Amino acid sequence: MEGATVFSLNTTNSTEMPTSPSAKIKCFCSGCKKSNRTCSAKLGCFSARLSEQLVKKGCLDGDLHQKITCQNAMNLVNCCYKSWCNWNNTPPFITEQPTNSSKRNHLNEEDKSLDFIMLSIFSPLAVLVLLIVVMCLVYKHLQRRQLRKDRYPNLGYSRHSSAGNKLLECWSCQSESDLHPLAQRTSAQDLDLITLIGNGKFAKIWRGLWHGDDVAVKLFHPSTVDLFNNEVSINNVVGNHQNILRLQHSHSAFSWNQISYSCIVTEYHDNGSLFDFINRRTVNIQEMFSLALSAARGLSHLHGEIYQKDETFSIAHCDIKSKNILVKANLTCAIGGLGFAVVDKWKEEISLKKKHRGTPRYMAPEILDDTVFKSFESYKRADMYSFGLVLWEIVRRTSIEGKILEAYALPYHDMVPADPTVEDMKKVVIAQQKRPFVPNRWSENSSVVKMIKDCWKQNAPARLSSLRVKKNLSKLMDMVKPAPSNTALSEEYAVISDVNIHIPETFIENHTSVKA
Repeated sequence: MEGATVFSLNTTNSTEMPTSPSAKIKCFCSGCKKSNRTCSAKLGCFSARLSEQLVKKGCLDGDLHQKITCQNAMNLVNCCYKSWCNWNNTPPFITEQPTNSSKRNHLNEEDKSLDFIMLSIFSPLAVLVLLIVVMCLVYKHLQRRQLRKDRYPNLGYSRHSSAGNKLLECWSCQSESDLHPLAQRTSAQDLDLITLIGNGKFAKIWRGLWHGDDVAVKLFHPSTVDLFNNEVSINNVVGNHQNILRLQHSHSAFSWNQISYSCIVTEYHDNGSLFDFINRRTVNIQEMFSLALSAARGLSHLHGEIYQKDETFSIAHCDIKSKNILVKANLTCAIGGLGFAVVDKWKEEISLKKKHRGTPRYMAPEILDDTVFKSFESYKRADMYSFGLVLWEIVRRTSIEGKILEAYALPYHDMVPADPTVEDMKKVVIAQQKRPFVPNRWSENSSVVKMIKDCWKQNAPARLSSLRVKKNLSKLMDMVKPAPSNTALSEEYAVISDVNIHIPETFIENHTSVKA
């Protein structure tokens, strides 16, 4: 039709509109029933296809109406600008959108453009984050290396060698049992040997560095791999206890100076062993009780019931001595050196491969002459004999005001050679039935001295148990604790802090004669 233009969906084309109409345009109006389906328009007429059956026709009353209807139409619309131009001017019904293909292409292009923008933004950001992480790791590594260099300038001379830098496998000689392995794999390069701090008959002890932390490294001689296997196995069942030396990890093939060692890595304590500690300094009565009680707690934990899964275990140490007890910074003890230990559930361990277990100086009489009845309880009683000697060492180095203090000495130091054999100890302990000399400054009535003597009795069943020793020491420690907030109590403490603590015999009988 003359003067008419067809507008489809999203079409913005239109014919030129009259700028100054001389008269209003008459249009057919589908909704104007009162005016005989006629309307008067300022601009023009429109005919819109709303659906296949529905058509709407009417007037364009102004610029805004014209733009909404014609230029931004959401339906098929014909707009025209002459009178009655929309009478027979009806847009055809189109079943498919003619612009689907072009629209899809346009959307695809937009998606690609958006992907490119996102990639352009986030790729540099991801690279930047990765660089920051790498730089942090490198910085941390350099810082750790510099720390080692500053703290240990001779580190390069004691660093171990590793064949091919291979991973060292952890070893657990009870791998066939239900016990979980204690140690995990670790790289040989992570462990540095710094200073030799102990050199025993069966192993060397080094101060080491592992991931920047101080550790103690115990290198077992190649001929003592059975002790290494046993110590790792025992640590697998011993559990976590504050008075047991904590094993961190172990290696069955640690290469150092072209020799392959078995080694265990434990927590490091700057005070060293109890032997080293009381060699260097004396202790007061509170420190004495702290050392003795914490060591007794560790031994009581081993001798008691250790729960793991659905089983309970008890452990006999079989090598209690001051060199196997470590002193922590808070002056409490942690028991280590479990290479000779036995577990009551492992029946094969009771039949010892070696005739004598432990250190001859600390061996109980029944161990020395091999008359021990090979049961688990027998080895626990032998532990108590050895623990009595350790208590004697601590008491000997306890300083008391106004008293002359003896120099440090090992048990039986004045009766046997510096490195006694089993035969040397049998002559003194069994044939002569001697025990270390008790200083005169500890009266015969002292409960501590009585406890020591009850531990090293010749008759093994008569010895105190570790639980009884722990309870007695705990009660005695409570008696000598200072009360700084109360002057009267402090004065009372000053009186009882003297070493000659006289406790009523009834108290001693009631608390030390309990059956172990």
